Amino acid sequence: MQIVCFNLEEEEYAFDILNIKEIIHIKSITPIPQMPDFVLGVINIRGTILPVFDLKKKFKLAEKEPTADSRIIVAIVASGMIGLLVDKVLENTILDHDSIDPVPNIRMEIEKECVIGIGKLTSRM
Repeated sequence: MQIVCFNLEEEEYAFDILNIKEIIHIKSITPIPQMPDFVLGVINIRGTILPVFDLKKKFKLAEKEPTADSRIIVAIVASGMIGLLVDKVLENTILDHDSIDPVPNIRMEIEKECVIGIGKLTSRM
């Protein structure tokens, strides 16, 4: 599986590259009233309006202002496309399916449906 690794706070996460359309610099985000706090608003990408979600808010991680390293990952989901604000995109790499352990059966701050497993890359998870 080819994955794109990214940071939220000091933790590393990854998406299957097949679920990513593109990675962009932060654009002007138009707020939408009465949305959950993790929905930052919408952006216009070449005529397509996408909602943008702050993954740190969604996963209840410490919040901080975006930096020059912050990016929006345009992800393909069942309902279409969405933008996901991340602190930093790290790398694209290959991860063998054998290197993915199931999600531990413990309470996590991140909802389990958001995690398919824990991948092991040489010296890190």
